Amino acid sequence: MRKRGAIFIMDSQLVLVRHGETAANAAGLWQGAEDKGLTARGVRQAQALAQRLASEYSTATAIYSSPLNRALQTAKIIQAALPHLPLHLRPDLVEYDLGDWAGLSFATLKDERRLWERMAADPDFAPPGGESPRHFARRIVAALREIANVHAGDMVIVVSHGGVIATALALLIHGDGSHWTEYDLANGAFSVLAMGEQPRLLSHNETAHLAEVGSIMWTEQDNAQPAKEKDTCP
Repeated sequence: MRKRGAIFIMDSQLVLVRHGETAANAAGLWQGAEDKGLTARGVRQAQALAQRLASEYSTATAIYSSPLNRALQTAKIIQAALPHLPLHLRPDLVEYDLGDWAGLSFATLKDERRLWERMAADPDFAPPGGESPRHFARRIVAALREIANVHAGDMVIVVSHGGVIATALALLIHGDGSHWTEYDLANGAFSVLAMGEQPRLLSHNETAHLAEVGSIMWTEQDNAQPAKEKDTCP
């Protein structure tokens, strides 16, 4: 709860959803802003996710989504289970734009292109044709804060990407995007964030609905493994 003038406003709750699996996820490649759809398993993950959200989060008032196909497919499957919710597209929720480096593996980005080393040294560094971490951080945090302000006191479902969610949580909770590796998220999983004056993570990497379907953690490079659910106290 926060105070605006003489009025107390309840915190918004953002249900932050990572899209279902894509072929690039299954292959261990970082797709960035490339626009690919879901695999057959990604569709099943989204369906299982939608059933859980309809059962446990039916009081949500809206769905927001990145317009990239993998996120939009996931959002539309959720909306089919919650047909009373309007679906809004937000270009500022798209994944970090890797430019010409999209489609490379984590190892290649880390060891050969030295992406994170370069970004740590210069927040305005951008891959060829891509975006800088400073621009990425500003747009995703601004997007989530604006959604929360528009829906003050409400619960909202936000469908986006692993990099967006992990980096936003690191920035909002720690004030430092370098903590993004602490917020790894499986395909088709979600986290719940209370967006008040001091954002609080209510739960992280919710995956119980994926027990039969399986999923890949964002930073995993090997074959799919059952994702582990982690809870964080407010």
